Amino acid sequence: MKIVVISDTHGYFNNCLEFLETVDYDKVVHLGDCVEDAEDISYIIEKELIYIAGNNDYNSMAPLHRIVEVSGIRVLLTHGHLESVKRSKYKRLYETAISNDIDIVLYGHTHIFDDFNYKGVRMLNPGSPTYPNNGLATIGLLEINEDGNCIYERIELN
Repeated sequence: MKIVVISDTHGYFNNCLEFLETVDYDKVVHLGDCVEDAEDISYIIEKELIYIAGNNDYNSMAPLHRIVEVSGIRVLLTHGHLESVKRSKYKRLYETAISNDIDIVLYGHTHIFDDFNYKGVRMLNPGSPTYPNNGLATIGLLEINEDGNCIYERIELN
């Protein structure tokens, strides 16, 4: 299963669409901060898109967290603002993961691509295709094989 991971589009996603036209994937995940973008992308690509709300998705009816399972791997989708990912050194994110028996956390909010292991939980952030905090407009490509092996790739966008 190949999953394109997007977050923090903030009203601009054309560079994401350009990438989606060039790669084979099974579904898209949008981790918040412009639920309307996620809905528009879903309509354009005509493939499954799962999304959650972020801190800038005021009055959205989208959930703030979702848990999906792929090949026996439990994946938590969260924007990260409720877990204070910018300040807590990932402690709250880890606690949320452990309390839900999570293997991988997909989160956004920081606008910086990341891929690291925190006390046995894989933490993945696609960065932002719109307002990157490190100068690189990025999204992620997560591949989860049938045997549960995971590969996460940083995709740099124009």
